[in-house]
Amino acid sequence: MKTFAYFDSSHEFPEEIIIAAQMNPYKILGKNDFSTELADQYIPQFMCANARSFLNQALEESSKWEGIAIAHGCDATNRQFDIWEQHVQTPFLYYIHNPLRTDRIAQRFFIREIKAMINALESKYRIKITLDQLEKAIQVSNNIKILLQSLSQLRIIKDISNSEYFNVVKYCVQNPKEEIISYLNSILSDWKTRNSFPINKIPIFLTGSDITHALWYELLEKVNLRVVRDDLTIGERYFATLIPTDKDPISNIAKYYLNIPRSSTKHPTNPRINYILKACKSEKIHGVVSQIIKYCETFAYDVPFLKSQLEVIHIPVIHVEREFTENIDQQISTRLEAFVELLEQNR
Repeated sequence: MKTFAYFDSSHEFPEEIIIAAQMNPYKILGKNDFSTELADQYIPQFMCANARSFLNQALEESSKWEGIAIAHGCDATNRQFDIWEQHVQTPFLYYIHNPLRTDRIAQRFFIREIKAMINALESKYRIKITLDQLEKAIQVSNNIKILLQSLSQLRIIKDISNSEYFNVVKYCVQNPKEEIISYLNSILSDWKTRNSFPINKIPIFLTGSDITHALWYELLEKVNLRVVRDDLTIGERYFATLIPTDKDPISNIAKYYLNIPRSSTKHPTNPRINYILKACKSEKIHGVVSQIIKYCETFAYDVPFLKSQLEVIHIPVIHVEREFTENIDQQISTRLEAFVELLEQNR
């Protein structure tokens, strides 16, 4: 089956359309070597390093993909479409607008956008995407999300490392959907037999910029911070809610993508903060780690409000700004170790 790639910043792209088109949706996350050299020819280095990494991968690997779609997420994605159109070699490049709001007007707008993309795919690839195919695609997506929810719930009670969790979710956004169900079932069987949650690990909530490499998760693991809840794209934002099945499939898809855990790039910010607060109250969360990749200002703007709300429920929080690099930042490591000492005192 052919692969169709997409670039979004916080799970905005409706991959069910690609599944219904009988192609494999592949989320562009950059290469494992953190390279941005090719993209740096076209984008200043003070722009989001994640976005530059995605462009770098597209410049190198676009020949492997049948086409590419870019979804409106943050300014870094919104402003780069022209660059991709000019320099990335692909037979099909499409931009889908995702509304920032979630009201009825926004939903009607997004339904029109989804229909427009379906028409564009049908025209380009000479296929027909039926409502029945979309319903089956929704079922596939929901089955994957249900299994990921089951796996995620084990993080608070079993010994499941941060990088293991990250790699499982990353696998689900980059591999053929028909392979994922059996893969997740095998992972679930394994995780259920794991030892109990280690007493030396501190359960935390992780929020902020999307993390595209396991290295940062490994750093948290090294200082004994275990991520048991999050609101990241390669995380709970991808599977926390299921796609509705009560209306026609296009309306259901539109409703789903407007009601997933919100990113800081969407307004207002209250739903995102409420999701974090609810998780901290319901789970045995000892602290919150808020992190942003350098120059990711939208998440930085939310930090004061997030901290003030967490103080109300007496949840300690640390905020750090990280570089896009394969090298461990020892200053951040030292700050995290100090945060661990604070959390241990509060145990």
